[in-house]
Amino acid sequence: MKNELNQLEQYQQSKNGIISIKSYPILNKLSKLTYSDIRLIELILSYQFNDQVFQMKYTNVAELIGVEYQTVKTKVLNLKNLKILVTDTDKNPTMGARTKIKVDIDVLIAMLDNEPVVEPKKRKTTSKAAAAPESIPVVETITETIPEPSTPEIKPETKPKVKPAVKAVKITEDKKKEQMRVRFERKFKYSPKGRNVSPAEFHELTDDKLKAYQIINEVYGLMTDDFDGFWLKVQELKTKYIINNEKQKSMKQNENSTI
Repeated sequence: MKNELNQLEQYQQSKNGIISIKSYPILNKLSKLTYSDIRLIELILSYQFNDQVFQMKYTNVAELIGVEYQTVKTKVLNLKNLKILVTDTDKNPTMGARTKIKVDIDVLIAMLDNEPVVEPKKRKTTSKAAAAPESIPVVETITETIPEPSTPEIKPETKPKVKPAVKAVKITEDKKKEQMRVRFERKFKYSPKGRNVSPAEFHELTDDKLKAYQIINEVYGLMTDDFDGFWLKVQELKTKYIINNEKQKSMKQNENSTI
């Protein structure tokens, strides 16, 4: 069996000091973790499982997992609060403070074991005979007492005003698009022209509303200098995973209520 590094591994080792980062897809089941949280855990484990101490600078970590420096600090703090990460700061008068970070595997596995399984809702079983009316004469009595309908007068204020509502929705969507444009241009202000948007960057810009597994194979080909393409992809995935899911939930609720 060959133990030699391939060309890409050799190049990465010369630039980042590591050969590769092993992926653990089972971590996607943890609803409390975002895509970049998982990337950070996998990076630390690549050192830990090779009996190496993880003491990487946050600037280097940010580059490897595709987020900003401040985001790394926030994520380390959040994962410490979840007891997933354990840190040990070594204060050296000459070298300065160095922080060692380690993943608590027992906590990680316990979280996977305790992650709730989402089960489909069961349909209600209601007897049709019980739901049917027992007495027809009651209906006949009511229909006899109903007065003869008269032609109602159509008042101007009862007409639905469709145009203002549509205009309001358009203004809201335009505002959201402009806010997203500002965030997009600020994030990639210093990125080289023609660079691809990574799944982690896409995930961060959309405030983690889409799950990591939903976008990981959907964002290839998006460029950091093409906001319109980015915005179209956001709307496409929003319709595919969020709006359609809400419609399906609404249809199921209506279906259950009629049974």
